[in-house]
Amino acid sequence: MTGTMVAGTVLLVLALAAALTAAVGCGVAAWTTAGRADRADRVTDCVTDPVTSHVTSRVAGRVTGGVAAHAARLGPGALVLSAAAAAAAAAHLEVALLRGSAALPYAARVTDPDMPAYYRATAMWSALEGSLLLWLLALASAAAIATATARRLDPGQRATVLAVLAAVVAMFGVISLLASPFTATAGAGAAPSPLLRDHAAMGVHPPLLYAGFAALAVPYALSVAALAGRRLPRGWAATTRAWNLGAWILLTAGVALGAWWSYAVLGWGGYWAWDPVENASLLPWLASTALVHSVGPRTRGGHWSGWAVTLSGLAFVLVVLAQLLTRSGIVESVHAFTTSTLGPALAVSLGAVAVPWAVLLVVRGRSRAGVRGGSPARHGIRGTALDGQRTVLTVVLVVVATGTLLPTVLLLATGERFSVGPPWYQRTLAPFALLLLVLLAAAPWLSVRPRPPHPLLPGAAGAAACCAVGVVVRDPALAVVSGLAAFTVVAGARALRPGPARVPDRRAAGSWLAHTGVALGAVAVVAGSHGSVQEGVLTPGEALTAGDTTVTLVRLDRDDDAGRRVAEAELLIGRDGQLTGTARPELRWYPDHATMLAGPDIHGGAVDDVYVTLLDADPASGTATVRLAVTPLVGWLWAAAGLAVAGGLVAGVPGRRRTPPRVRLRRIPSTPAAARVLTVLLLPVLTSGLVGCAPVRGEPAPAPPLAGEGLDGDRYDVADLRGSVVLVAAWASWCAPCHDEMPLLEDAAQRYEDDGLEVLGINVRDLPGPARRFTAEHDVSFPSVVDPRGTMSVAWGLRGLPATYLVDRDGNLVARHPGPATQEWIDTVVLPEVRR
Repeated sequence: MTGTMVAGTVLLVLALAAALTAAVGCGVAAWTTAGRADRADRVTDCVTDPVTSHVTSRVAGRVTGGVAAHAARLGPGALVLSAAAAAAAAAHLEVALLRGSAALPYAARVTDPDMPAYYRATAMWSALEGSLLLWLLALASAAAIATATARRLDPGQRATVLAVLAAVVAMFGVISLLASPFTATAGAGAAPSPLLRDHAAMGVHPPLLYAGFAALAVPYALSVAALAGRRLPRGWAATTRAWNLGAWILLTAGVALGAWWSYAVLGWGGYWAWDPVENASLLPWLASTALVHSVGPRTRGGHWSGWAVTLSGLAFVLVVLAQLLTRSGIVESVHAFTTSTLGPALAVSLGAVAVPWAVLLVVRGRSRAGVRGGSPARHGIRGTALDGQRTVLTVVLVVVATGTLLPTVLLLATGERFSVGPPWYQRTLAPFALLLLVLLAAAPWLSVRPRPPHPLLPGAAGAAACCAVGVVVRDPALAVVSGLAAFTVVAGARALRPGPARVPDRRAAGSWLAHTGVALGAVAVVAGSHGSVQEGVLTPGEALTAGDTTVTLVRLDRDDDAGRRVAEAELLIGRDGQLTGTARPELRWYPDHATMLAGPDIHGGAVDDVYVTLLDADPASGTATVRLAVTPLVGWLWAAAGLAVAGGLVAGVPGRRRTPPRVRLRRIPSTPAAARVLTVLLLPVLTSGLVGCAPVRGEPAPAPPLAGEGLDGDRYDVADLRGSVVLVAAWASWCAPCHDEMPLLEDAAQRYEDDGLEVLGINVRDLPGPARRFTAEHDVSFPSVVDPRGTMSVAWGLRGLPATYLVDRDGNLVARHPGPATQEWIDTVVLPEVRR
């Protein structure tokens, strides 16, 4: 090992050792603090002499108190040292990346000599090993900050919280050592996807998500401490609210930035595809949102403490589940890291976090020694409505979790592949989303203030918006959503009025900003369905029209730039006969990665976005395949996210510092039935992740379904080819590398047909005319199933065109090859299977 590798490894070991020391120290402090009085009482009971009893009790108290004091000082200090060591390891790696150090194989793998310094720095989290180091740094930093913010808790609870955080940091410290970027093997993996170095947002999006995820570890530790002690100290709710609100702000910004990155980079014209990894970041956000509506001073309705304890622990359990989905390879996604050997370790971490917490939740919630009922003063209409809000958010969480994990669970149970796509989520979530908007509109009437706003003005605004949208757009769903949004904005604006202190209530104002952002975002999502999309093959001078927008191809250029081949089209944008701008979309081919990426040109506005994508380019003939999408109110979505984040920041600004109140303990109310049902529903799903963290190596999985109409009008099904070896080829006429590989595939189909080889194509997101011309041009004899929306190819794990898959005679998927097929792959992988 080189000196750079040794230094980085030593820092990781130091971070792990310090976390383990902190876990032991804080654990001892929690144990001695909690048991000091009980042990003193037991000693006293054994002594009959009053004087001896008094002396013995004082001695026992001093001994245990001394141990607790030493442990209480050691634990937090070690936790801060662990964060410092993790930060030093991350800084050490960043220096190596910025310098392009040849002494670190990981740096050579994730960077190129001509890469700008910004992307060299962000390359740290572009691959599995570096991302785990960033995650360790985020967790250790959150734990170190918690040593200061948890001081408002009583000593026993504080020690328990820090012990749990230290144990979590130590657990992921072990995983970071198993996949360390400071080893020789860290340079042996595949290079990161060009997607991670093609847009500036990737330098901000992952750190925001990681910081938000790590912040949720503190509410989780607070939940464990509360359940273990059966008591909530007075500072518990305030500490939980502060950490959860900070996590919610970071996650909201991170998820919104990720959606914008998807919209601006992938070239498909959307911002959310209900991808499993996208959903993995959405699930903790939903739990955190429900928790925001549980621990705030104005949100403590009926059973608030039971909801708060449940949701604060569940949010971080879902974070660890996201780690498993992203890094184990159990799901195929453009956002996921490649399959690694960390699946079992991550599954163990999920079990270590989820199972003890769930057992405590169920046992303590049902225990008769626990507490009963919520605060009676908070019941009634307001308490019921708040319970309703949290329940609807929880149901949405369960629906998204089910759609995300059900395909994997069914694959493990039945061996069959199933896909859950956007239509399922839209149909299932629409009623609950509408109910949430109704509850959002009713929020001002749930306030503790004695005089709620008069409903006349909000009602008039909502009715006017509903009627105007209904007349202009003629869409009942958009009209209703617009009316509710207008009602919400106007009704909540009362929060901006000055209060008794002649300034607006910052928490009420922050809540109004966040609710306004959610309302505007709902309008933008529903309005997006009214967009228009057209695709066509253009020659210079030809035009393509979508709605009232027309693009005209001027010219097509091609150039080589920084290890990639770039085709750029210049198009004029016109509306209602008037020239409004110029679009220059690109198509980028990365030979080293066998990846084709589209660089769309987006012209945004207050009313709609004009989204122009170059799908294929033929500089020889000057033709370009262009996709034109006009989508209403996309800009409102990004503004809505900004308002939500601003609302969280305003609500989270510390107020006037008051004298800390005397710590009062109160028992936790019994866990509400909804929380117990949620635990019962989610535990089997989380356990399935523990069991099926990664498919067993060497055992082929059944091939995904592939059936549909072919380009020739006949119907084809890969299941009908059972008994033959099938080579499934995903291609499109607009894909330049597909032109290069097609002669090789046709040659294999002809040469090995008598040996039992069948070739079946998937024509992905293509137009019928260009696709048929493509097959005629290359004399393609094998059939191709048409997949106009790319839904079938997603089930095969398609990340980019072209790609080929090998199915054995028993119908199992045994090999896959991203990028253009090569003769070497045919000779070394396909032929042995054919001749077996």
